[in-house]
Amino acid sequence: MDPIRLKELITATSGQLFFSADSAMRKEAMNYVLLGTSTDSRTIKRGEAFFALKGENFDGHAFVERAVRAGAVALVVSDLKCAELWQAELPTILVEDTLTALQKLAAYYRQNYLHTLVAITGSVGKTSTREMIAAALRPTLAVSCTGENLNNEIGVPQTVLKVRSACDVAVVEMGMDHAGDLTKLSRLAQPDIAVITNIGYCHIEQLGSQMAIMRAKAEIINGLKADGVLLLNADDPFLRQLAAEQKGKIKQAFVALNTCPPDLPGDCLVATDVKIEVDGCASFIIKLQQAPDLEKYGTMEAFVDSNRLPRIKLPVPGEHHVINALFGLATAHLLHQPLTLAANGLRDFSVIGNRQRIMNADGVVLINDTYNAAPESIRAGVKTLCFLAHSEKRRAIAVLGGIAELGNMADRLHYELGRYLATADLAEIWLCGPYAAAVAQGIADGDQAGDQADSQAGGKGDRSPGASGTEPAVDLASESVALTATNYTSESRARAEATIKPPVKVHVFADRDSLTAELLPTIQDRDIILIKGSHSFAMEKVCDAIISKRLAE
Repeated sequence: MDPIRLKELITATSGQLFFSADSAMRKEAMNYVLLGTSTDSRTIKRGEAFFALKGENFDGHAFVERAVRAGAVALVVSDLKCAELWQAELPTILVEDTLTALQKLAAYYRQNYLHTLVAITGSVGKTSTREMIAAALRPTLAVSCTGENLNNEIGVPQTVLKVRSACDVAVVEMGMDHAGDLTKLSRLAQPDIAVITNIGYCHIEQLGSQMAIMRAKAEIINGLKADGVLLLNADDPFLRQLAAEQKGKIKQAFVALNTCPPDLPGDCLVATDVKIEVDGCASFIIKLQQAPDLEKYGTMEAFVDSNRLPRIKLPVPGEHHVINALFGLATAHLLHQPLTLAANGLRDFSVIGNRQRIMNADGVVLINDTYNAAPESIRAGVKTLCFLAHSEKRRAIAVLGGIAELGNMADRLHYELGRYLATADLAEIWLCGPYAAAVAQGIADGDQAGDQADSQAGGKGDRSPGASGTEPAVDLASESVALTATNYTSESRARAEATIKPPVKVHVFADRDSLTAELLPTIQDRDIILIKGSHSFAMEKVCDAIISKRLAE
């Protein structure tokens, strides 16, 4: 953060100054220089202003003294008694709500100090897309990026306030829990480019439908600058609908795999000739498909014939990263940066935290993808697992916890995940949690459908991830599907396991610890194991147990 003066803080937050001093000293205090802001008394630095945030389970007012002793030079509080208590020691600003005050200051700082800002939201892939965009821009621009997982109503203003004015571009990730969240964050950040990665099933428990999710994600438009660009995934049908609704209202640009849908109201950067190399990393060629009405909807400058551009190879396994990389390249192109340099920048991309983090445990390869889970991300993880297992001649094992926050669609989506897993070339599948039996039932039904197709075709069938074909209708209300925590029994587990045919072995457990205890003795040298589940399942503990056992042997 650039230094700001106390009077700017008061103006931005509409706060009331409490400071027991004579008029001359109060006037002098208005020019006090603040070197930054902090909401954590444990990490505050000398010269920063402390915001005493208050939530359901915490109250920053209890830590004001510690913040002052650590070097805070101003306080922002919402408690009158606290303001009166500390006014004799340092300037204290009383506001109605300290979180709102933090957000107001961030909006003021963005408007007055920062240059270009790129905001990213979407159901899955936000963090990877954020890092791809930052990697693509860094060869030519000074970039500041969201750190850790600071993408909510507290993290976004913190991120904005950490950016220096010398930075060319701020890349800011935005999450949401409810309708209205992104309107507030977008108006705070005022993005020049707003990116929506996709519309999946995350938050469907709260919002009820994918259409409602799309509407909530589309709120990122509400703070978009007048000359800003909305950058969308053209492969997503919900986002294509959003694009049609916004046609002629705002500038739009798109990314797509292989081909671009016709009549998009904007130019589209397309990844063609996508190949998965032997190491599991994707490579591709980019082409630009310009809008049919270029004068009205064109957003990207034409570039040289793509045949003269080098094939781009990504540094991490997973075909799903191609669309993330396209967002990075498209953002660079929209900001008039050379695509060849942006492509070179992608070489420095790396995954963040436990997101398809590949680890070696004494000859056993672990794909630690335990940060979170959604139906789409599990499929992407399984696809990567199967490719790496095939190319390295390893035994592929999927260890899966459940997917949280799916509401009344949980049974159906877990069952459909099982039907997908039935098409994957996996040696073993280990499942735990309240919906494990529903996944297992989906695998069983998928295997049986595959066997019938094989018999009719006179062949073995395609067990590769993403095999095409029309799936039969499923009665999602049937007892065999709705095997949840409330009726999970040893009999239902045995029934689910018994219906599954070779070559895949499926193991079903009520909890993670039971799964881990039975899994560990079965692991063989040169296995490759995907471990994934929603954050609440803490599937990283399975990774830890495998590593500990392998290192102890």
